[in-house]
Amino acid sequence: MKRLLVGGMLAAVVVLAGSGIAAADPTTPDTFKIHYARAYTGVLEDGDFLLIMHYEISYDEANNTPGNDTAYLYLIRMMDGNTSLGAIKPFPFQNNGYGESCAGMYWGANDSIAWASDYTLRVEGTPSEWSSPPLATHTVSGHDYHPYDGTAYPDEMESNLRGHILTIADSLEADWGISGALYSWTQAGPVLSDDLGEGYFCGAIRGLSALCPRLFSVMTLSPTIDLATYEHEQAEAYRDIYDDTIIGDATSALSELFGGIGVQLITSICCLFVFLAIVAACAMDPRIRRATPGFLIGSFMLLLAVPASLMSFMLVAVISFVCVILLGYVLFFKHAAG
Repeated sequence: MKRLLVGGMLAAVVVLAGSGIAAADPTTPDTFKIHYARAYTGVLEDGDFLLIMHYEISYDEANNTPGNDTAYLYLIRMMDGNTSLGAIKPFPFQNNGYGESCAGMYWGANDSIAWASDYTLRVEGTPSEWSSPPLATHTVSGHDYHPYDGTAYPDEMESNLRGHILTIADSLEADWGISGALYSWTQAGPVLSDDLGEGYFCGAIRGLSALCPRLFSVMTLSPTIDLATYEHEQAEAYRDIYDDTIIGDATSALSELFGGIGVQLITSICCLFVFLAIVAACAMDPRIRRATPGFLIGSFMLLLAVPASLMSFMLVAVISFVCVILLGYVLFFKHAAG
């Protein structure tokens, strides 16, 4: 008899377990809607697609709010007819995600999301957690598409994207009761606050720091740098200045005579001989008997030889430096020793 009773109880448990009795659905939100959505293109590359949405999942009574957050109970989908183009989970940052929120979805140019087509944006209950999932929809159509292509008008596009997100931030601050906490004003304009603002929007809109860098106090930019190109026309003009002249013919002959050394090296050596001759002439002249005037006159001659392409500028700089040291020695140290 006991065995029959136990067997009957077990059979009843099995029947009840298999009868499809399931846990009740979470309470349906009192406000469940997509306020609006905006689409942008040319954000990171030509032909990409960025969708920013502002939605709300809220309850009038706190006691009705589910214990699980919105990431557990809800999904956000972008649909092209019956084809899912992408799905993300809500970002439960404040109040487990209940109340007003935003989300962002991004497709690169290779994802081939057609611009200015009609799509259906859905916020819906996770099928595994609801027997009858709630559903809120919004048709992404003409007026939701931003008129400026970021490839052609990057500043206009980013300015509008920045303003759009800050408008959402204003609405979230009012709904969450945290006025002035999500962004602040700086000399560069409004930027997201380092803690709440960046913490929330970077989680809700993945890659936001790259999508809209001017929303951040520290920006990551990729400047375009055009490397300068340098031509050698002027150097070639100096090199060829004495072609088909007496000086050019003479220096070319000397260059061949000394094994093909540079023409300017030959003219520099000639200028040095003239320089030394001037110094020696001043030192041996009975009326002067000092080398200092020769150094000054010779240095001036060497300086004139540079634009005439007869003297190397670097060599002149070295000689002038030596002359200044010698002149300083003569004027200050030698006279002081005498």
